[in-house]
Amino acid sequence: MAEIYKETARRFIHRHMVVGTSSAKLNNNTDFIPWKGILLRAPGAFDPKPNIACVWVGGAAVTADSAQATGGMPIAPGESLHIPSDLIEGDIYLVSTDNDQDIAWIGYRMAQTTHTSVSSPTGEATQNVADTNVTQLLIEAVLALKKIEYHLALITDTDLSNTEF
Repeated sequence: MAEIYKETARRFIHRHMVVGTSSAKLNNNTDFIPWKGILLRAPGAFDPKPNIACVWVGGAAVTADSAQATGGMPIAPGESLHIPSDLIEGDIYLVSTDNDQDIAWIGYRMAQTTHTSVSSPTGEATQNVADTNVTQLLIEAVLALKKIEYHLALITDTDLSNTEF
């Protein structure tokens, strides 16, 4: 029996941010935490106000270069970067080699999981939609555990990613 799962986005949030030569934290100024991911895009030549320099993405010490320890991931004008969202909010910083650069971003949450079971020899499928409330509660519990893991790692300066709680 084949099992097929499909996730759909229920809610998303989008913003723009001005990026300059000093690193700045990506901040959505809401209580929305995008559990499934964030898509960052630097406006390009076909946008009303295109960037003229790369925007570099990284941690708090990100620099707009290719330095081994601090150099960020460059997003050239017109390009985009998807970041999985199991990052704790506030861990994404941006910087550029030029002032007044723009970064557009959109984050989203999973709404529901559609589960399809294919069980007949003719390929007929039956579809069941998982309970969205239960799915959201499970995601919130996992997110809470990730935050605890993150803060424990900060306190103990230890990688706890393979530790079972």
